[in-house]
Amino acid sequence: MPEYVIDAPGGGGKVPVAPEYVLSRNADRVVIRNYEGKIFEYPEASDGTPLVAAPREIEEPELV
Repeated sequence: MPEYVIDAPGGGGKVPVAPEYVLSRNADRVVIRNYEGKIFEYPEASDGTPLVAAPREIEEPELV
């Protein structure tokens, strides 16, 4: 079954977008708790645009 997740900033890992993990949400941010119990703020733009620019180039890993 597919599941929506947020990549928690600062190395918090992938956190499901579910009532057990989302502590609060408003126009500016989402507060989430990961499986370790650590709490993270995820900023949200009011118009839905990303607040952090996507990388211009994604490096391909070298296959060995």
